Amino acid sequence: EKVLEKEQELSRMKHKVARLEAEQEKLNEQLKHESAEKEQHKHALEASEQESRKLSRELEDTKSHLREQDSQAHQLQEEVGELQDRLMAAQAAKLQVNELYE
Repeated sequence: EKVLEKEQELSRMKHKVARLEAEQEKLNEQLKHESAEKEQHKHALEASEQESRKLSRELEDTKSHLREQDSQAHQLQEEVGELQDRLMAAQAAKLQVNELYE
């Protein structure tokens, strides 16, 4: 009888070990899957950060270019103003010369 009880207990223990091993295998597969997923997210994050840095540089380059264009536009406006002043002065001088000849 004791031998039968021990065999039954041994059988239950073997079943329990088999269930625990199956659970451990399941958990290991889940961990492996989650690790792969984490690695994918890591690569996606790195790619996003790299793209963000690239876009940031492009934005700064564009801002710099716009500042240069604004500066050039301001210089051109000043030159146009000076040329208009000179044109008005030349027209006034021409009128004076014409009045002298009349």
